[in-house]
Amino acid sequence: MKLRSLCAVILSALMPMTTLSATTEGAMLQTVGMVSVNSQPASNGMTVMATDRIVTGESGRVQLASSGSSVSLRENSDVTYLGKELKMRHGMAEVYTSRGLGIRIHDVTIAPANTTAKYQVKFADGTYEVASLQGDLMVSGAGHAMLVGNGKSMTSAIGEGQQPEPTGKMPDSSGAGHSTKTVVLWTAAGIAAGFLIGYAAGGGFSSSSGPTSPSTVH
Repeated sequence: MKLRSLCAVILSALMPMTTLSATTEGAMLQTVGMVSVNSQPASNGMTVMATDRIVTGESGRVQLASSGSSVSLRENSDVTYLGKELKMRHGMAEVYTSRGLGIRIHDVTIAPANTTAKYQVKFADGTYEVASLQGDLMVSGAGHAMLVGNGKSMTSAIGEGQQPEPTGKMPDSSGAGHSTKTVVLWTAAGIAAGFLIGYAAGGGFSSSSGPTSPSTVH
């Protein structure tokens, strides 16, 4: 009888720890306007887990809170929550983290240099902007790394040959999702202009097949 009582006490003590562990792996959403999770309408206060895809509409915003980190997503953003980082397809995010939460754009990762930082990342039309609001940041990709100091910012482009990924789905008023398709027309003039602009600006991160060109740091 005493043994059963002891087992019951031990199980009761372990259950809250298991629940806490499961909770800290996810993140809670506070939503405004049109927001979807995995192409379904998001509800205020819901929890997302690793690999969940979050998309905000033209009037949508999200506050994402997890253990040691807080992320604000602006309108027209598309990210996947991966626990230790966010994968951004496009949009704008402001991050405060004390546990090193980063943002990945293709093969480029933006993360605090020393675990704690507050920073902004914007990615649109193949160009990303990074601004440190507090603390140093490390921007790394294709075997290269660049330090963005406290209060500094930088602008660069995705590597040669990389294409923006398809946008996510936003639910319509009936709750059914619809796809936003992007068609990119490549012309000889567009490629030449892009090459000249990239060369004049100093370039950005290149693909893994070549060295990284200097990015613009302010």
